[in-house]
Amino acid sequence: MLSEWHDASGADVPRSTVISYRGDEHCETENIWWIALDRGPESDGGQYVRDPSGVLDSLHLPEMPTPGTFAEQTQLPGDAVPSGYHTEEAELWLEPDGSAVYLVFEDRIERWPRTPMGGGCD
Repeated sequence: MLSEWHDASGADVPRSTVISYRGDEHCETENIWWIALDRGPESDGGQYVRDPSGVLDSLHLPEMPTPGTFAEQTQLPGDAVPSGYHTEEAELWLEPDGSAVYLVFEDRIERWPRTPMGGGCD
């Protein structure tokens, strides 16, 4: 899921611009995916989470407040903004206020809520 990211022209996007990664087994988060945007030293483009089973809620990690609502099947809001980034599987769209991103797959649209950068287990 969500391999390499490309821009609108099809060029590879640097991992410092957008990266997606799976959680760690030792943290019991292997079924969770994150997307981090614009991770430069002067930027907080945001980190977004796909946690369909509510694992983060059950772990009660003090460093990781409960994120907003993940939706596995939703509609793309009328004010969503295309990021220009895509993988072979999906296009990435942004909520204008930064509260969520949308992954537009061929058969569904997912809403990934924003979550604080960092946190989790060691």
